[in-house]
Amino acid sequence: MSLWYFALLVIILFMMWFIFFQNREMPVNIKTSPLSSTNIHKNSANIFIPTHAVAAIKANIRREENFQAPILKKIERGEGISIISSTDTFLKVKLSDGVEGFIAQGMVIPIADFERLSKLTAQEYIDQRMSEKQIERFLTQLSVQHVPFSQAIYGISNRSIHTKKYLENIESAKKFDINFDIPASTWFSATAKFLMASGFHDKGILNARAAVLADPTNGGLHVAYALAAFQEGNIKIVKTVGRVVPMLSPMTTNAWLIFGLAEALDSKEGSIDATATGAFILAIKLSHNSTNTKKYLIDIVKNTENPRLRVLISDALAEEASDPSLFDDLRR
Repeated sequence: MSLWYFALLVIILFMMWFIFFQNREMPVNIKTSPLSSTNIHKNSANIFIPTHAVAAIKANIRREENFQAPILKKIERGEGISIISSTDTFLKVKLSDGVEGFIAQGMVIPIADFERLSKLTAQEYIDQRMSEKQIERFLTQLSVQHVPFSQAIYGISNRSIHTKKYLENIESAKKFDINFDIPASTWFSATAKFLMASGFHDKGILNARAAVLADPTNGGLHVAYALAAFQEGNIKIVKTVGRVVPMLSPMTTNAWLIFGLAEALDSKEGSIDATATGAFILAIKLSHNSTNTKKYLIDIVKNTENPRLRVLISDALAEEASDPSLFDDLRR
């Protein structure tokens, strides 16, 4: 009898061990369905039927339409909502408990898309998207910008007074005709941000890639992908994205920051230092908060183990400080 109890105890301990380590492999604890009893709710005479679900891991419902307004409620991924109205930056929404308030744009997706995406891993989505050949189509359409892009790089390397015109030429050359998947870009970018902040960098990078494939024309998604890769030391991704993102967002700080990193990390013979330093200076000039941009660059100098990157950023900061008129045409 004692042997039987011992065997039973071993089986129970094994099951506890298995469950524990299975759970350890699932770092993201997220609701999987918005269509729960809490989201279809009878309030007075009205039946609440959600049209959208929260895609962000966590989100705030605010009393008014601004980011400083008091928070009425904190909600999580999977919460069902009904949209009342929208502006460029906020949605006015109603929750299942009758609370009405404002949530930032880019936080919610349609119910049908939530159901679709909650069943897919990032890798499964990447495989699906790659089979659709959208990225090849995107790169083919992007190739028409190579000429104005090359002109801009020449101007940046030589500190041209016509840099603004070169950047505007890149912007005007943009023309894409591909199938976007905006809900998926929202879903996977939110997941990537959460995973990176939680220390799951490899999975964060994978989700950032899925977001890029969902909408390859969105420069901000490329930037997030490259910065996640840079944080993890994946130079190959930074160099690849660095050649693309300035053609998508030529008038933005982050595009040229990523390009500068890509150039500085390129150790191939013939790499031009003036291109990297010019890109860093341009990033500062395009910034709405140049102090923060400079601080970010200084932090890279302090923390990087790459001597070329350290030298080129330091040179760019020194050059920009000594000649404030560089790329002054951007202010006109």
